[in-house]
Amino acid sequence: MEKPNCLVLAIAALQHAKEEATQYLSDTPEYSSHRFIIDGRMTTLINMLSTSTGTTPVSSTKNVADLFPPITNFFGDEIALPTVIVPEDLTPKELEGERFVSAVNKLYAEFTTITPEGILNSYVLPEHQLILRGVAKKAGLSDYEEREINLSFVEEIGQSIIAKEKAVKDQEDINQRLAEETAKASKGKAGK
Repeated sequence: MEKPNCLVLAIAALQHAKEEATQYLSDTPEYSSHRFIIDGRMTTLINMLSTSTGTTPVSSTKNVADLFPPITNFFGDEIALPTVIVPEDLTPKELEGERFVSAVNKLYAEFTTITPEGILNSYVLPEHQLILRGVAKKAGLSDYEEREINLSFVEEIGQSIIAKEKAVKDQEDINQRLAEETAKASKGKAGK
């Protein structure tokens, strides 16, 4: 029968002693720094002996964050722990709304210059489809919210934009002619 390696037995004893010592000190927060020191130094000894035997060194079993839990009160007053800040929290909702309106206005202005197939191929993501529905609303379509986004819907949006632009142009022409007639009439009354 072969004798067990004395270094292996020493490593096991140190490992056991480290676990027991840190366990005794784990229930009392005021000794957490002692527990941290014992854990680190015992791990160093174990690793030193492990290299002599050719076994794998162990890492410290405790993390500093585990040894020093966050302070939750100070002299009886509760301390609010900071929350994680994500970039979305720093971006105001108004900015998202402005970006959406800007995207809708940009597409509305370019809509009739792009083929319906090109629009369908370019606006496939859910946020892009919202922009497309925004253009449909601006164009005056009443069922823009629930319609399926397909070629006929895109073509109808284009036709509606063209009709709306024509109506605006016609109204501008009427207003200009009315202004001219009013100007002629006032000159005529002034000359009499």
